[in-house]
Parts: sequence; structure tokens; C-alpha cells
Amino acid sequence: MAAVIQVIEDGFRNYIIKVQGSTDDTIATIVDVSALDPPCTRVRLRKISYNLASDSSLVLAWDATTDVTLLTLHGSNDADMCFDSTAGIPNNAGAGVTGDVVLTGGDASAGTPYTLYAEFIKSDPITH
Repeated sequence: MAAVIQVIEDGFRNYIIKVQGSTDDTIATIVDVSALDPPCTRVRLRKISYNLASDSSLVLAWDATTDVTLLTLHGSNDADMCFDSTAGIPNNAGAGVTGDVVLTGGDASAGTPYTLYAEFIKSDPITH
């Protein structure tokens, strides 16, 4: 089963999504910055909420030649993290950075369902 991504808002500044899937999904690109409207070169993570079985984890990463871990989400029922006070977590990936965000199952508990809600701030908009 592939992750299902529902776009809630794709505005000039904000990109908000709901993602549902299973921890045995292969790498899922949950943010493709070139497909946003307007497109941008990177995003910052503003807020994330998720629901995941207590014995499971997910890895949220910045896509690059070698992905850079943004957060490891450990099993929790309705966990919330907000980074408003720092204007969001910026993409600090180096070599081969694409600006995209990927999500992978982070543990051996294959097949565990999850739901996450993420709010991103678009950085470096591409203007034509």
C-alpha cells in the first residue's frame, strides 16, 4: 500500500497535507516542491500531528543524495509538535538537496497504520 496524501491547502505561503499509510510503505515523497502552486525550492516544517501505534516509528527526512533526518516520529496517540516560535524547521540538507520531503517506516513493526497532518511554509518561491 502506498501512502495516500490529501492536500488540504496549497497556498502562496502554506502547504498543508494529511498523509495516511502503513509503516511498511517504501519511501514516500510527501512534498514535491516543484509541484506546489506556486512552486518553491524548499519548505520549512511548521507543525506536525500524528497518530501511530506505540511500538512503531516513522522517519521524516529532507530529500538529498543522502537523506537528512528531520524528525523520527515515535509511536503515540495524537502527538503534536509546533515550531512556530522558530518560524519552522528549515531544510538543512546539503549535497544533492531537492527540497522535497520524504517519509519512511522507521522500524520493524511492518504494516502498522499511521495518520499524520503536516503544515509547511514555502521557502524561496520560484517566480516566473
